Amino acid sequence: MTNEMEAVVNDAARLLEKRERLPAQPTAPRIGQVICLPSASGDNAQQVPGQKPVCEKHGCDLDEFRGRWFCARCAEEARERERQWMEAQEIEAQKARRQAEIDRRFAAVMIGKRFQGQTWADYRSTCPQAEQVKSTCRGIGQEFARHLEVGTNWLFVGRCGTGKNMLSALIARDVVGQGFTALHTTAAKLVRRIRGTWGGHGSEEEAIAQFVQPDLLVIDEVGVQAGSDTEQRLLTEVINDRYEAMRSTICLSNHTVKELESYLGVRVMDRFYEGESKVLVFDWESWRRKKG
Repeated sequence: MTNEMEAVVNDAARLLEKRERLPAQPTAPRIGQVICLPSASGDNAQQVPGQKPVCEKHGCDLDEFRGRWFCARCAEEARERERQWMEAQEIEAQKARRQAEIDRRFAAVMIGKRFQGQTWADYRSTCPQAEQVKSTCRGIGQEFARHLEVGTNWLFVGRCGTGKNMLSALIARDVVGQGFTALHTTAAKLVRRIRGTWGGHGSEEEAIAQFVQPDLLVIDEVGVQAGSDTEQRLLTEVINDRYEAMRSTICLSNHTVKELESYLGVRVMDRFYEGESKVLVFDWESWRRKKG
């Protein structure tokens, strides 16, 4: 037996012994089935008196090693299958680790539990316009890196129950899946967080910076709050600071564009018409009402 053949057979024997010590794993290659071993029934090796046994698969002579008969070619094939299996196991482990990291990052987005397990397939378009808006939103997530470079912003306006929150959640999942950061909040929470600093719990600038830092910020329920001058100032300051930092913002509202213009001001509203920024109108029937 040559040194190379002995190394192959030695590796095969080592793998076989290792497999025999482990619990049965149906997904793993079974080394003992592909390496020719002595058998009373001769089901895996043919032996002629006075001659070496022959491998049924390859027709070559077997070699004896540590009290067992081995076909060097079978052993090499077994070793390759073992390598491929180990490689496949590592790929699956990497996928699981990546998915766990995406899930962890998505949890930090603060999306409501209702939308955390949703996929694009779960959004059911009830009319052609809804399907077109869904396609646009999916493109936002897929091409977010490019949108971030130019500071694209989006305004989702329209009726309740038309999918604004769900689509923004799906965009956020795609965004964090690509390694970017995202945060979902409501206008009221944003204002409360910043106003909370007035009692000495941090500075207003630090609180505003928390909303400016994420690559994508989703602000829901814009226009629902009382609408005091202070609240409008804080909300518009966050939107403007993000605009200047070239970070993308999605604002969701049940109000009309004209009503939001009165609330946010013309200057802020212009941010949603510049460059590739868009106003998406959700003016079809409520999905919840239609389902009911």
